[in-house]
Amino acid sequence: MRGAVIEIGYGGPDEYNDPPYPSVENLRQLRDLGARVVGFEFQYAWTIEPPYEPDEAQFARVTAALDNVAAAGLYAVVSVRNGPGRNAMMPDVADEDVITTLYVDETAQAAYRDMLRDVVGRFKDRPEIIAWEPIVEPALDWYLTNGEDAPYPQAAAIWNELAPQLIAAIREVDPDRPILIEPVNWGGLEGFTLLDRFDDDNIVYSLHTYEPFACTHQETPPYAPYPGVFDGERTDQAALETMLAPVDDFQVQYDVPIVVGEWGGIRWLPGMEQYIADQLSLFEARGWSWLWYAWDDEEWDELGFELQMGPDRDSPAYDPETPAFRPIVEAWQTALPTESRSPSPPTFPFAHETRPDGAIRLTDPPPGASDQNPAFSPAPPEGGTGGTQLLFTRFENGYNEGPSGVYLLDLATGDVNLLTAAPDSDSVNLPGTSWNAATDRITFASDREDTDEVWTVAPDGGDLHRVTHHTAGYFTEPSFSPDGQWIVFEFDDVEISDGVQPGHVPVPYRTSDDQIALARRLRDAINSAPVQQILDVRAALTDGTDTGLASTSARINLFGAAAISVDQNESEQTINEPNDTIAEALDTGIGTSGIATFVGHGEIGDNPDVSPESLDVDLLETFMTAGQTITIDVDAIRIGSTLDSIISVFDENGVLLALNDDTDGLDPFVSFTAP
Repeated sequence: MRGAVIEIGYGGPDEYNDPPYPSVENLRQLRDLGARVVGFEFQYAWTIEPPYEPDEAQFARVTAALDNVAAAGLYAVVSVRNGPGRNAMMPDVADEDVITTLYVDETAQAAYRDMLRDVVGRFKDRPEIIAWEPIVEPALDWYLTNGEDAPYPQAAAIWNELAPQLIAAIREVDPDRPILIEPVNWGGLEGFTLLDRFDDDNIVYSLHTYEPFACTHQETPPYAPYPGVFDGERTDQAALETMLAPVDDFQVQYDVPIVVGEWGGIRWLPGMEQYIADQLSLFEARGWSWLWYAWDDEEWDELGFELQMGPDRDSPAYDPETPAFRPIVEAWQTALPTESRSPSPPTFPFAHETRPDGAIRLTDPPPGASDQNPAFSPAPPEGGTGGTQLLFTRFENGYNEGPSGVYLLDLATGDVNLLTAAPDSDSVNLPGTSWNAATDRITFASDREDTDEVWTVAPDGGDLHRVTHHTAGYFTEPSFSPDGQWIVFEFDDVEISDGVQPGHVPVPYRTSDDQIALARRLRDAINSAPVQQILDVRAALTDGTDTGLASTSARINLFGAAAISVDQNESEQTINEPNDTIAEALDTGIGTSGIATFVGHGEIGDNPDVSPESLDVDLLETFMTAGQTITIDVDAIRIGSTLDSIISVFDENGVLLALNDDTDGLDPFVSFTAP
């Protein structure tokens, strides 16, 4: 396991203005560099002080962040920093205000165990989660026992008694996943000298190391270089290896796995590239897994530990080739299976478009047409290279709207040739299975003679052969067996109709479809010929697209003749300033004046007393009772604005209850039930 740490809800520049967790795009960037695992550290899920109870706003935040991790194709070690009776390393909490009752109060301990059961119970079915960590950096030596000298015997005794209780709470809900446990002293080296081995064979013991601290946390110039002298001692790779002795001894004594759960250093340190390379070689030589701190570092101002932002303290700029970051990327790449490593990007001189994310558009269908179902050519049986040609279906009237034909794209020249010149709906199957290497045949479905049947054809378009002969139903999505001796296909019996009643229109979909794909399928069903013969209404997604796959919207608008009824319980107003505080919030009338729907027209940036304009907010007031649900929708992007807005729901005391960003493109949407 080799990856990076991300932080959720730690404060920092994004904490109050943006969702305090990385976006899908940001995390995909991390994955593209070779990382596959994130240390997913979040602050808490239950309240810190009595009465101890779940914080649903926090759970919503963690859920949204995990959704982004999953969407980016990453795995997560879910790590909890705080909870009932503990608030260490929280934003805006000074050391003298840190709460440590967790370590001495049985009520707080019971509530913390309940929180862990709740967290694991809610998230245990998420496949992206590979391990749990009940407490990040159990630093009771610092906060509770007045920082007695290493190896912190009083703190270690307390932790050795508490940790098994937390492990047991997790095991009640999830008996299988690994659990990470750190020692006291911030998970540091000396803490391993008095850490117990706990009675669970699926514990991974986690080290957090930034030694020497005087080297890795230099915040005030002049900056001393590595290798060099820190705290009066010469520090180089040999010294770093000597520092690892307590962990080496612990692993030898107990024969347990070790992970370096956090490590790194300040990005502007002279010689940081050598420090990173030296530490990496020590970890790799021991076979230790590691999570570098940090890809998303909410805790430190100036992105201090985000090495990918370069060595210039005053002008951070993303650069994956920066010398201090490059050894980490190379280690990620080395750890990947050969077939998973980032290949050299292909070049296609004929390409029609290269998007900012690196995707390359290889075909240029005529207006209104849709190119679908690509399949690479296989390697020939006599040997050689596959993937030199691309097979695809071109639907002439948009997504899945025939007639269609099967085409072949030469990836060297960009030449496109029609293989099946027929006015009906021919289509190839999913990538990789419709072109068989053993027989050098292509299989596809076509309704060129009767209903949809399975056919095969030679790669040059000749020797067309019909495989199936039936008089009813549809035979689609054919795939070859590897040896080319069998073809498997789907059969849709029109007499059964799969529950579609007469007069109704089927909406085909896959269980893997996301909301955007489902919206497109519903739109296309409404716009299909059978429906249009009855309704004088057409459908389009909220960005105006009524055909094709280009939209990223998951919501549908209908256009055409309509009867409009005016809801007497609806209010429509202009949102005027000032309204930037709870006391100034505009009363929507919901909950007080019989208003059920409120439509507001406003502008962000129109308050002359707020600078910069991006800090402007519009606050609206509603009154709700427990169990009531309200939906809140912002329409900005879809009406042509460039505003990237956020919806936040607060109670009357200003406590955040819900938050959303970018549900429909950049427009947010919230459905909130009052607690």
